Amino acid sequence: MKHAQILLFIGKGGVGKTTCSVTTAVHLADMGKRVLLVSLDPAHNAGDALDIPLSSAKKSVTPTLDALEIDLEQLIKRYLDHTSTQMRQTYRYLTVFNLEKFFDVIRYSPGIEEHATLEAMQEILLEEAGQYDAIIFDTAPTGLTLRVLALPTISTLWVEKLSGIRKNILQLRSSIANIHGPQFLRVEGVEEPLASEEKTDATMQELQKYHQDAQRIRQTLSNPNLTSVVAVLNPEDMPLFETIRAVEALKKFQIPLKLLLVNKILTLQDVPAELTRKIERQQEVLRKIRASFPKHPVIELPLLSEDPRGLDKLRHFTRDAAEHIASFV
Repeated sequence: MKHAQILLFIGKGGVGKTTCSVTTAVHLADMGKRVLLVSLDPAHNAGDALDIPLSSAKKSVTPTLDALEIDLEQLIKRYLDHTSTQMRQTYRYLTVFNLEKFFDVIRYSPGIEEHATLEAMQEILLEEAGQYDAIIFDTAPTGLTLRVLALPTISTLWVEKLSGIRKNILQLRSSIANIHGPQFLRVEGVEEPLASEEKTDATMQELQKYHQDAQRIRQTLSNPNLTSVVAVLNPEDMPLFETIRAVEALKKFQIPLKLLLVNKILTLQDVPAELTRKIERQQEVLRKIRASFPKHPVIELPLLSEDPRGLDKLRHFTRDAAEHIASFV
């Protein structure tokens, strides 16, 4: 089965990442590609750019373009509900604890947004990858997105460590069982055998499943034939510095950068004296961008008098970028 190309648009807040990802989706769809646009940005600007309301349910924008916006609060609630259900099923003895209160606290813990976002990405790729030529993710600002993309690698390492600890526990249980016979745990008035082998241990089964899921998404994101990162930045120092740091982080997790879009470039026929230094500085930064990324295509996009909104205006923006991206979709 054909697997959709995954396009991740990353960038600092305010650089025009949503505009670039949405217009690319429109252009690719106009070229005859089947495209799914997914907004992971809590700002929910993708619907504004398309000038149509979007929700967590897929909506047909054109005959070959579907779009949806992930509600982060709803996503976190669903993630915690799912995790709570799994815990109740796998660890029945935990019913002695107040899980509702536990998850009320967990809701505000660091990392929950990242885990919930990654689970949404996994679900979309699992369910939709065979139906589209391209799945475009309009991501949250760089910091959150990098933490999400780092999770599969970090989770794999953690699960491997936890699995090792669990194996030691099972070996100790097995030794005790060999001496004293099978051990039992009373749950809700019923005695259940205490697992001493990996194949009968619910905890180990859960760890192995999580490891497989983390490995699958990690392999997908690091596959240059399936995944491409498009970095969006402005011709200014701060977005450039953040992009350099982001690309270095992506290298650690072997997630491939394919293209840079330098957005909001000010172009004037007659430059007023008060803007001369700004134009000169802009050109200096553009040279820095090309020097910093000599092996990557850099496409320059103009500063518009207003953000393009609606299909007609979007079709007049970033076509060069879409045509380049189409070459690897």
